[in-house]
Amino acid sequence: MDIKKAFVTIEAELNVVDEIIQSSASSLSIVSKIPPTLRGEENLEEMLITPELLKGENAVNSAVEAWKDIRIIDKYSLKASRRSSGIIHISPDETDEIDSLVACIERINTLKTDIERYIVTQFTTRNERYEALHTQCPDAHTLHLYRHIRYWNDADLSVVSFSWRNKTALYTPDKSELLTRMTTDSSGKPIETKNIPSLHDMLNKIMRTPAHQLRIRRKVKVQPVANMMFFNNENPLVPIRESVAAAMPFIVIQARVPEITPLGIYDHEARKLRKERQDKPRNEVIGVFKGETIEVAYSE
Repeated sequence: MDIKKAFVTIEAELNVVDEIIQSSASSLSIVSKIPPTLRGEENLEEMLITPELLKGENAVNSAVEAWKDIRIIDKYSLKASRRSSGIIHISPDETDEIDSLVACIERINTLKTDIERYIVTQFTTRNERYEALHTQCPDAHTLHLYRHIRYWNDADLSVVSFSWRNKTALYTPDKSELLTRMTTDSSGKPIETKNIPSLHDMLNKIMRTPAHQLRIRRKVKVQPVANMMFFNNENPLVPIRESVAAAMPFIVIQARVPEITPLGIYDHEARKLRKERQDKPRNEVIGVFKGETIEVAYSE
């Protein structure tokens, strides 16, 4: 695959989206711009995030900037994406370029998918994938290049409320791989675990635990989400609800302007005061290894 050609085409199509959006977007568009993560600060816990609320023309400019942001910016992290959340509203009654806009976005998203699929399927290791992409596109920001522009066309969106989701990633590890990772150093040499009592105890507990009950819990960065309600033709009293990640502004194409609650401030300390659900299943913690919590799940 000619990745460089696809990359150049994406940028050209993004310029077309820019032109159409600038001439078509409603003045009621809203975007919350989130401060980007600086290089070297990827692992710092985000305690307070204060988005910049933009409306009208400023919101449109910020959204276009986010969609076109597919290149590396030296001072910003490559491990964390630059984020903004919001809605760019377009009324089909105010423009005759809806079909052109939708077709252009579809071409962009298809090319993004093609590049990602090619890199993931043709190259095995992370280093191989990095080299394959950056040999042809040295300054491509991988996380940004792969993410799609999301839009809803005549979907009758009635309400959208942006908020923060602060969760951990939980997955079932391969038991043998986990044990190998815990008993060898970075060069692959065995570690004398008996000399490290805490590690030795963890290993004994893991070995006694059935593989299907092991869980790894990893912290993930707090993320903006959009909780959306759509009008339900079959039952108007019961709206259709959908919750989606909202790291880039959405495009909503419909005559009616949805009710929008913009993304607010994220305050980690305030969220800690929330009561935890009593019916939530509790796993037993075995220990922590390299920042990951190893647990035993007794029920789902």
